[in-house]
Amino acid sequence: MGALHRVAAHRELDQIFHVPERTLEPPLPWLASLWSQTAWLERNFEYHLLANHLFKNAKALLFAGSYFEDPAAGEWLHKGAQVLAEQLVEQFLPDGGHFERSPCITRSWSRTFST
Repeated sequence: MGALHRVAAHRELDQIFHVPERTLEPPLPWLASLWSQTAWLERNFEYHLLANHLFKNAKALLFAGSYFEDPAAGEWLHKGAQVLAEQLVEQFLPDGGHFERSPCITRSWSRTFST
């Protein structure tokens, strides 16, 4: 079940950053797929795993929420931002490192907030 969450979260981010023909309006099937994956992800956040998993869920929801213009997308944006803010406080130590002491996770977080 956990792998399904990560696939959905990663796929959403990939789709947003690699919109087909960026100068054109994205195809409707692409938009519908992204929308349905985001709706599914919102209902299936990995609260039971926390840490990096929850971070990636929130990040995907935040980006999808900022991509679409719709009341539901506004809720995604708000939820994603709220969970990310909570996780920043919970997961980062006073020295700036991630509590798991994993360079990969610290890099992932850093890349999120530098884009």
